[in-house]
Amino acid sequence: MNDFTLCNTCGINMRKGHFCPICKKCYSEDDWDSKMVQCGRCDSWVHSNCETLTDEMYEILGGLPEEVAFTCQLCCTSHPTPWEKAIQKAMFDGFNSVLLGIVCAKSSQHFKSKKS
Repeated sequence: MNDFTLCNTCGINMRKGHFCPICKKCYSEDDWDSKMVQCGRCDSWVHSNCETLTDEMYEILGGLPEEVAFTCQLCCTSHPTPWEKAIQKAMFDGFNSVLLGIVCAKSSQHFKSKKS
């Protein structure tokens, strides 16, 4: 029996457990357009926006090794989590790489010249 506050499709998805545990919005099995991440602890799929992940953070998270499992905010017991630390390190490394590229570029040499 469906919860009649939901449409039939959402009722079916809710019974299957196809909903974000944070916002409670349903999703279908073939929804490949939504940016979602799976919690390594409860196995729920969570919208990246519900976890306040930027697009860049979402992309980095998708490239982390499997041993750095995402943990949703409902399962998280302490911060920063290993996945948060890994994202912070990747973003910091990327920033340093860009900064080093700017500093080492010939076109930026005039910024380093000393003027007395």
